[in-house]
Amino acid sequence: MITRRGILVLTIILSTFSLLLLLNKSSQLSSSDFSHLRSTFSHRPAIYKYPTQLPDLPDQLSSRLADILDQPALNHTEAYDTNSAICLPKTHELLGDTQQLKEELENWENVTPEEILNIRSQIINHLEVLGDDAVYDFEKAGLARNETTRGLVITAGNKDTHQRAITSLKLLRNMNFTWPAEIFQYRDERLSTDINATYASLNATVRYIDGVTKDVRSDDEHNYQIKAHAIRDSSFREVLYMDSDNIPIRNPDVLFEDPMYSDSSSPRVTFWPDFQKDHPANPIWRILGIPCKSDEWRIDSGQIMFDKAGNDGMNLAALHIAAFMADNHKYWFKLAGGDKDTFRYAFHFLRIPYVHAPNWLAAGGAPTPISRDKNIRFCGHTKIQFDLNTFEPRPVFAHAQLLKGANSDTTTPSQVFASVKKSSKALANKPSSGSAIEIYDGPRGKCFNLLGGKKDSYEIWLEDLMRFGTDPAYHGWRTAKWERQWRQQGGFVGGW
Repeated sequence: MITRRGILVLTIILSTFSLLLLLNKSSQLSSSDFSHLRSTFSHRPAIYKYPTQLPDLPDQLSSRLADILDQPALNHTEAYDTNSAICLPKTHELLGDTQQLKEELENWENVTPEEILNIRSQIINHLEVLGDDAVYDFEKAGLARNETTRGLVITAGNKDTHQRAITSLKLLRNMNFTWPAEIFQYRDERLSTDINATYASLNATVRYIDGVTKDVRSDDEHNYQIKAHAIRDSSFREVLYMDSDNIPIRNPDVLFEDPMYSDSSSPRVTFWPDFQKDHPANPIWRILGIPCKSDEWRIDSGQIMFDKAGNDGMNLAALHIAAFMADNHKYWFKLAGGDKDTFRYAFHFLRIPYVHAPNWLAAGGAPTPISRDKNIRFCGHTKIQFDLNTFEPRPVFAHAQLLKGANSDTTTPSQVFASVKKSSKALANKPSSGSAIEIYDGPRGKCFNLLGGKKDSYEIWLEDLMRFGTDPAYHGWRTAKWERQWRQQGGFVGGW
């Protein structure tokens, strides 16, 4: 019989092994697939200003930029044969953003080598302006190398986003999560005295992003576009970032003790997977100078673990790049699934690894009737994300992205999180993991549903945790009780 201690030891061994596998995958950003095209350039293009030398930046950063400086800038046809052989178009269309592909494919194909060189040059020039400040410096941070500071960062803005952030903070405090919090918003957004006082009572400080102004005349400017700025500008070395619509399921501070994050060989940054993949025709692969990655998902940036000092201080440089991309979102968001993938792209640009949370996400929501004959269709509104334990994964975050747009009149208490829908292929580092999703308008508002069945080798099922008590797979998380606690702390459906 396996003892609790034995399970713990086995869990640590498996987590460490998983970390080594993920780091090996992350480090395999070699462009050997494009090596036959390197002879295209006898020297680096003049736009780089570096025909032989490296940019004038800290050594660890300038050396990382050498590879992308040496990569050829390819047109669509030159790169697509390689990328489509690695990332099969049929699979990536099934698991991709079909609407984005339909709208942007022609633009993607028309991205020229000259445009690619210009984009790379802009990013490197941005880092050069930052100089030594581009990487993390312990002395400037006032810390010894063995010292750290940890805190929670949330972005918010209007009344609804602040109310959601306050609800999540209250839940976290009730879970004995004691880290100080910083709530970031645009400087030109108003904040009431009452909200300020509530934050203060929860050990949270409101801070403002400088140098970025919200354009109230445009729908383009949302608070999610400042999350890279918020993590970067926070006073903490180590950050747990959460979107304001992210609801904690259990105390997340234990994540920072998991070997996949805390091990000395770890890059000390963790991204969680989203439901979709990048298409092989996406010019981001050409811009980054790497082949398409079939085992990589877009990320759900509703939660991020981040140590600015990780990767020899270059995690901070990646934040600077992600913030630069967000500042130029009208270009970058046509390639990415919003701000979230700018983080992933920044790490690839610098050729530094990150940890991809190993467990594929589940969908939280409820069944809803879709026709007069009472047929049931799953209405998902929340991404359920798990911890880093592949042996016995537990849900930690409920990123309720679509709940803020739901119709509150048709969403009754204890029916918001009635069911969880997940795939039996739970490991996110498998190229065939996951499921295609459909997004549709239902009686409760916009919903997403995971598609497929056993014949598609997905084995997707519903688990109703509301009426029948706890489910062993969720280790005591009973959605009805948790939902009541969420409502008691101010949780609500709708708004924005």
